[in-house]
Amino acid sequence: MRYILFFLGVFTVSAVIYCDVNKEESISVVDKKTVAHSILGNVEEALSKRYHFHPCGVSESTHKDDNLYKEMGLWFQLQGPVSKEEGRRILVDSVQEFLHQINTHPDFRQFMYAYPFTPENVDITFFVSDKDRRGVFYPDIAVFSGSRGKINYKTNSPDSKYGYYTDDEETWEEALQEVK
Repeated sequence: MRYILFFLGVFTVSAVIYCDVNKEESISVVDKKTVAHSILGNVEEALSKRYHFHPCGVSESTHKDDNLYKEMGLWFQLQGPVSKEEGRRILVDSVQEFLHQINTHPDFRQFMYAYPFTPENVDITFFVSDKDRRGVFYPDIAVFSGSRGKINYKTNSPDSKYGYYTDDEETWEEALQEVK
């Protein structure tokens, strides 16, 4: 019995020392992901409520050398059709909400490659479907995307298997002017 207690004591002390030595390294990795995913979740929840989006994806990009966040993105499905003007307004508002939550989060700045994040660092995409969750076709816009400082409007054609039927693009600044 004394041997069992002795080995349990040695094992417990060894485990505590190991955890204490590796504590700082493991906490910073967990915290970075936890904070980033918290921001993504908060933005996803806010936009889903505001625009009745259905979340369908996230994206994260880190710098190859220091593993700091360079870009973050959220993808949604939205029931449509949605006009170009309405889609632009939703995209501009969504990108601004995303940037606000990223740039004002007190714990995230240390994990950002560049501060502040700009429209160049976020991606908001929503895929438009009809009430039966099927795709929409030209002239209705199927994909609205705000990514890397550009706003894109893409349409599908039932005859086209690959690519988009049309793909219009404007700069972030042009979209802001149209929304004002």
